[in-house]
Amino acid sequence: MMKKVIEFPKDFKRAKHQLIDDAWHWQYKIDDQQIISITGGAHMYGDGFSTFEMWDRRNDDDGPIGYLTREEINRHLEDNPIETD
Repeated sequence: MMKKVIEFPKDFKRAKHQLIDDAWHWQYKIDDQQIISITGGAHMYGDGFSTFEMWDRRNDDDGPIGYLTREEINRHLEDNPIETD
């Protein structure tokens, strides 16, 4: 297994949130499986501009973590690289 450091928002796919108006959703997927979800906007734990809510599904026990800056998210991603084949 190799480890890959990903970067937010460069390596994430952005779309309008499917359930919440005025919110955005960034996803990182491997083999069509969501690995990391980042959201922001109305009713989220981050405004989607300077703060964000992140859920790293590799550690589901933690659940989403809110009000993170881009720098805090990228520090997490650097400390926890993605395992690839």
